[in-house]
Amino acid sequence: MRNTKIVATIGPASRRVETLERLVATGLDVARFNLSHGGWEDQREAAMAVRRVGEALGKKIAVVLDTRGPEVRLGTFADGGVLLASGAPIILEKASGTAAPEGDSERAFFVCAGEADPARKGERITIGDGEVVLLVEQVEGKRLMCRVLVGGRIGNGKKLTFPRAQGLWPILTAEDVKDIERGVAQDGVDWIALSFTRGPEDVRAARAVVEGAGGKQWIMAKIENRSGVENLPAILDAADGVMVARGDLGLEYSPEEVPILQKRIIREANSMGKPVVTATQMLETMLKAPR
Repeated sequence: MRNTKIVATIGPASRRVETLERLVATGLDVARFNLSHGGWEDQREAAMAVRRVGEALGKKIAVVLDTRGPEVRLGTFADGGVLLASGAPIILEKASGTAAPEGDSERAFFVCAGEADPARKGERITIGDGEVVLLVEQVEGKRLMCRVLVGGRIGNGKKLTFPRAQGLWPILTAEDVKDIERGVAQDGVDWIALSFTRGPEDVRAARAVVEGAGGKQWIMAKIENRSGVENLPAILDAADGVMVARGDLGLEYSPEEVPILQKRIIREANSMGKPVVTATQMLETMLKAPR
């Protein structure tokens, strides 16, 4: 038995039964379903297919549901996206409700879970995996007057990363609670991966939802922000396992710090006998992004 397992995120390109069979046959141990890209209803059939394929091949495949968490995303654009030039001004405006109006190269809208202002004057905002960087020059109510520091193309639903954002809002959105409850009701879900975990209270909140729905699923705390790193010992004590989310850590820390943090998180998880997942993909940005 391998002590190191292979986790793969299942998406549109890998949902076909034939592809799942090849994945399992070549070493897949854990299937992750990212609820940020489609809710549980979109992922349910694929999760059931993974379970059936594993049983047919005589292998137990663990299923992980990864919550969306208090993330911030752009609305839509007329042509699916716009190109922002370095040095150009742009207004980011918080949309009312859960639907954002259509934006353009001068003004874009974003949706977030809470009421608190996500940014202050002088702070930087990254878009996507760091391909585009903005500087907040002024805050006027729900509008952030920004200057493009690093230009590039931004598209529909791209993630925004603010320096303080995740600490301002509840760890579980209403959609997260529904997704967890549906996942618990679905036979075969083993883990709930908790996005943007900040402290042990977040783990306890997720566990309360699981137990309230009649489940016993394990909670995997994703370490992807400064609060999560600073509260690591307490999080490890409360959680059943942790995930090193290298990509998001690379937006909050300098790239050279991420491997050191990764080693520390793995070491501390090992010392407590807790499973730890190292998420890849961070280095792909070296092909196309400044961070």
